[in-house]
Amino acid sequence: MAEVLGVGISHWPRLRETDETFPMRLRAVLKDPALPESARDPSNWPEQMRQEWSSDEGLAAAKAHRADLLVGLRRVRAAIDDFKPDVLVMWGDDQYENFQEDAVPPFCVLGYEGPVAQNIGNAPNPWNEPGDTTFSVRTEPQIARALAAGLIESSFDVAYAYKPLHYPGLSHAFFNAVLYLDYDRTGFPYPLIPFTVNCYGSHVI
Repeated sequence: MAEVLGVGISHWPRLRETDETFPMRLRAVLKDPALPESARDPSNWPEQMRQEWSSDEGLAAAKAHRADLLVGLRRVRAAIDDFKPDVLVMWGDDQYENFQEDAVPPFCVLGYEGPVAQNIGNAPNPWNEPGDTTFSVRTEPQIARALAAGLIESSFDVAYAYKPLHYPGLSHAFFNAVLYLDYDRTGFPYPLIPFTVNCYGSHVI
């Protein structure tokens, strides 16, 4: 009988970027011409929001938030290491990366042949790693195929894919999660089966 461990983390905020990027959404909203002028004035904001924004536009709050998130991430990574899984099945949303107008499945098991290599990207990051730093993520296509077959045989008509459609690597929900689970750069030895979830609703249609 197989053993299963369920864990969960977020792929946001952008822990792969520096603390200065955390308030990016609020900065964008404050520049929105449709925003009422009264809402631009911090004195009209809720007390906790004013405290977090403070005089440094949220930088100290971002640092504290990162520290809190890392406590949870390290706890999850320790649980995974203790469990020693044969494979990680990871659910994540695909945000117009691999799936676009020509195919938007509600769910899809990605049984890619691996390893999947991907660069960290050129944005400044907390590890001070160059943008061409490559991460290689192992896969288990045979287990992915068995998972898809088992779901279909159980009347869950899931989609599956053996190669990428539009995006050559891992959608950011998956790649970010791998980077966060290896935040301390001890290595990420576990094979990954990405399991995408449609986050568009009917917007693409």
